[in-house]
Amino acid sequence: MNTVRAFFAVPLPETLQDLVQKTIEPYAGLPFKWVKPENWHLTITFLGEVPKEAILALCEPMATLLAKQQPFVVCTSSIDYFPSRRKARVLAILFENCAALQALAQNMVALCKEQGLAPDEKPFYPHVTLARFKLKKAPDLDIPAFQAPLCVRQVILFQSTLTAEGAQHEPMRVFNLCLQNES
Repeated sequence: MNTVRAFFAVPLPETLQDLVQKTIEPYAGLPFKWVKPENWHLTITFLGEVPKEAILALCEPMATLLAKQQPFVVCTSSIDYFPSRRKARVLAILFENCAALQALAQNMVALCKEQGLAPDEKPFYPHVTLARFKLKKAPDLDIPAFQAPLCVRQVILFQSTLTAEGAQHEPMRVFNLCLQNES
C-alpha cells in the first residue's frame, strides 16, 4: 500500500519568517537542531502515515469545509520552550488563545475522523517549532517579547519525508479559506 506522512498546516509568510530570524539570531550558537525557515509552519492537523488514496479522498470534503471558514488573524505570544520550560523538547513560537483557530482545528479533526482517518489525538497547542534538542536541562533563555499577527487565509496539505538532514515538506494541495465579507 502506498502511504504518505501527511499534515495540514499554515506556513509562515516571509515577513514573519524575517522577524523570527532576527529575534532568534543571537541564539544561533546554541546546541539545537534548528529547523530551516522554509519549513516553519503552524500544524493544524497531523495525520501521520496514511494511505495516499485516503488523503486524496479527503481533499474534496476538506475543500468544502475550509471554503466555509472565514479568514482570521492569530497573534504570536512569545518564543519559548514547548511544551513547557520544565519539559522542554523544542524552542517554538507560541500563539495566543484564538477561538477561530481552535474551532478550525476541531472541525478538521472531526472531518478526518468522519473520513476514516485517525489524526493525532493530542490536545491542540498552536506553536511553530524553531529548534529541537535533547538536553537534560534546557538553557535559560531570555528571548525578548515577541508578538506578531499571522493571517490565516489558507491551509496547506503537506507530505513530509524524513531524511538525515531533517524533514522535507512538499505541498500536496492548497485550500483557500472563504474570502467573502473580507475588508
